[in-house]
Amino acid sequence: MAALGDLVRDDEAFATIERGLRRRAADEGQTEAARLLSELAALYLDLRGDAVRAASVLQDASRLAPADEALYRRALEVLTLAGAADSKLRWLASAAERPFPTSWRAALARAAAEGYAEVGPPRAELAAWRAVLAVDPQDTDALTRALDAAERADDPATAAHLLGEALAGRLGGAAVDDAVQRARWEALGAARRKLGTPRGPPSATAGCWPRIRCTPRRCPA
Repeated sequence: MAALGDLVRDDEAFATIERGLRRRAADEGQTEAARLLSELAALYLDLRGDAVRAASVLQDASRLAPADEALYRRALEVLTLAGAADSKLRWLASAAERPFPTSWRAALARAAAEGYAEVGPPRAELAAWRAVLAVDPQDTDALTRALDAAERADDPATAAHLLGEALAGRLGGAAVDDAVQRARWEALGAARRKLGTPRGPPSATAGCWPRIRCTPRRCPA
């Protein structure tokens, strides 16, 4: 191992090793290619101390094996070790598209959204909360925070869309009280006024607040 360590600390020699592993990976199926890239990442981390490069290679490996939870976790660990905060948040957000268990996908997407809530920008936070809702449409807290991010991002179109889905019972939990429904209608009206379409499309009254007779004069804008 000492001889190998001496070898890989030499830039030219290491480049030769990397090219060899990548050539082998290109000739293999995705599972074996992911394994070979994982070996390369281990060389970067263990023998060169380059956590940033190791994390990048592990991400490449994980994309070749999208259902491999252990490989995804390893990439996340090394991203944390590398201190690559932006890359880590993007990696967390990407879990929503993976064939992982729903509860884990939701937890990772939420972790990304919480991270963007701290560092911004609001549009990235909004996208992350929408990813949470894509995994768990009935997450009331995610809807509330997505709407807050939409306001800070000055994105009334997305706010109107989310509110419309919520009023139709497709987002944020169906069992909400009258006060919440009324507040959602008022927020939808405000978003539409910003967009210059206060009355909305002809179908806008389809999910009207259940205790208001739905007429053009009484249904919220």
